[in-house]
Amino acid sequence: EVMQALPQNWLQRPYRETARAHESAFDRIYLRHLHERLHGNITRCAAAAGVDTKTFRKRWKECGLSPLGTREDEAED
Repeated sequence: EVMQALPQNWLQRPYRETARAHESAFDRIYLRHLHERLHGNITRCAAAAGVDTKTFRKRWKECGLSPLGTREDEAED
C-alpha cells in the first residue's frame, strides 16, 4: 500500500524528495488505519501513536486526510 502511494517515477527522483513522499504516504496509511481500528476515538488514536491529541490532529491535517470529528469524539469509548 505504501509503494502504491509513491509517485510513479520515484526512483528517478532525488533521495530526500522520495523519502519525504514515502514518509508522507506511510503517515497517511498509518493514521487512517489507526483511526479505523480505534473507531475514530482521537484520544485512543493519539495514545496508540504515542503522541498527544493536538499532534495527532495536526499530523492528520498535514496528511490531507478528511476532517476529523469534533472534540466530542475524544470522549467516546
